[in-house]
Amino acid sequence: MLRSDSPIVESTNGIAYRMGSGSRTLLGLRGTWMALTREQLAGVGNAIANILDCPFKARHLQDGMLLRSKDGDHRMPLTEESAKELHGLVNDVLLVLEAETLTETVFAD
Repeated sequence: MLRSDSPIVESTNGIAYRMGSGSRTLLGLRGTWMALTREQLAGVGNAIANILDCPFKARHLQDGMLLRSKDGDHRMPLTEESAKELHGLVNDVLLVLEAETLTETVFAD
């Protein structure tokens, strides 16, 4: 199985699962799925934050977020609402991962 049965974070249109192997998180939003490391999650979150803070965000969002896979490129269309939801989902996942790391550190000592 590639993911656990219980999501670690959910939003209206998104969901995140811990992957069964490795250090990736399976993140889905409106039918688009990504398997991302913690560093990749932070990068996606930062990129979306920059877009949302940009005065030309409508243009950036119209183009969609470029996702690269081994099979080629794919654009994930985003509205301002879905970009905010994805940004919140990514931030929540990062907070959960950080809390888990801190908990493991405390209980390991």
